[in-house]
Amino acid sequence: MPARFRVADVQGHVVRGALVYMIGLLYGWITSVPEVATGIDGWATMTFQGTRALPLGSGAIVIFVRARTPQGSLLGGASTRRLVQVSVR
Repeated sequence: MPARFRVADVQGHVVRGALVYMIGLLYGWITSVPEVATGIDGWATMTFQGTRALPLGSGAIVIFVRARTPQGSLLGGASTRRLVQVSVR
């Protein structure tokens, strides 16, 4: 399944080159994907799949998403984080 995330500043301007990371919660329900940089349009696209641990049937997956600057450390650099919910059918 593809996932797309748009990174923008507080005024709505796109952020180019931000590094976007995602991981499914509960851990192990979806495949892990490498960090991806946003394009000139501010979008980052990642593709993931459900694993054998993903329950069958309808429901939702919660995904942790982080966008950060390529400079600085993971703990001390500029970043933002969100939890998003994706419906599963």
